[in-house]
This record gives sequence, C-alpha cells and structure tokens, in this order.
Amino acid sequence: MCAKKTFVTTLFRLVLFAAASAAAPLWAAEIMHTDVVREDARYHVAFDVLLDAPTERVWQRLTDYDHLDRLSDTVVETRVLTSEGNKRRVLIVLRPCVLIFCRRIQRTVDVTLLPDGQILSLADPTNSDFRFSLERWQVQAEGQRTRLRYWAEFEPNFFMPSLLGAWLIRSTIVRELNTTAARLEEPVHETQ
Repeated sequence: MCAKKTFVTTLFRLVLFAAASAAAPLWAAEIMHTDVVREDARYHVAFDVLLDAPTERVWQRLTDYDHLDRLSDTVVETRVLTSEGNKRRVLIVLRPCVLIFCRRIQRTVDVTLLPDGQILSLADPTNSDFRFSLERWQVQAEGQRTRLRYWAEFEPNFFMPSLLGAWLIRSTIVRELNTTAARLEEPVHETQ
C-alpha cells in the first residue's frame, strides 16, 4: 500500500512537472543592458532586451499606435493623428508614477517606420511636454527570439530633480521594460 501511494505521488509530480514545462517558455525576456545618463538638462537613455517572441509580432505591437496602452500601464492614451505611407503623427499621453508621485506627460511625435526594422520618433516641442525628444527603436530577429534596442535623447519641459532624475528614470524604465517585455511575449493580444 505504501509503495502504491509513493508511485501515485511520484506519477502525480511527474505529470505536474510535464504540464508546467509544456506551458512555460524555454526562455523569457532578458534585459541585456539599461543605461541612463544626464548631461545638463538632457537625458540619454538606452536599453537592449532579448524577447521570446517572433519579430513580426513585436514589430506589429510596437507600431500599433492606437493600442500602446496594451504594452504599458503608464500609457493612458494613444491616437494616430495622421498617417501617410511609412510616417505617422501620434499623440501619446503617459502617466508615470514614482513612489507616490504621478505626472501626466503628453507627447506628439512624428514617427517614421524604416524597412530595416527601425522606428524613429521625433517629438513636436510645441505639442509636447518636452523641449526635445528623439527616439530610435530597432527590432531585429535573433534566431527564434527578437532583440529590441532603444536609444533616446530627451529634454523635459518640466522639473526633474537633478540629483534623483537619472535614478528615477532608470527605475521607471526597468519596471516598464519588465512589464512591456512580458506583454510583447504573450500571444494573447494577437487577435485584438
């Protein structure tokens, strides 16, 4: 009786392990690099992340400007204002929170989608909370995974504490990267 119970318990554990292994991906997103540097009033941000997701899905989700809120809890509104060929004018409203402090930030950006897997985004300072903002995304296949690289230079048109600014931005980016990477990897939103 004891041997039968041990056999059933072992079999049950093997079935659970097999089910968990089949449901879990072989790998998950890896944040390879994050960097935030402040020079005078401008910030330079870079990150490199390896995603367990097909390149086409990552590209489609990153360029679905009417639904960027699906990728980040910080994004509260996005809207394509104009679209012509590979160019878009997009309104993006963010509400990042650090500790108990939250701020509404608006950017109107001119986006250019390049055939080599790059996305260039330049903010219009007259319709944004930034004096300057330039972003470059690169989406690149790496085997069955996707490498996502990001470089940005921006100057906010609002107060950022000089001593804490880079730290606050870095902590926000790492938190957002983890959320966004997980959402880029999940296949749930493909039909939405």
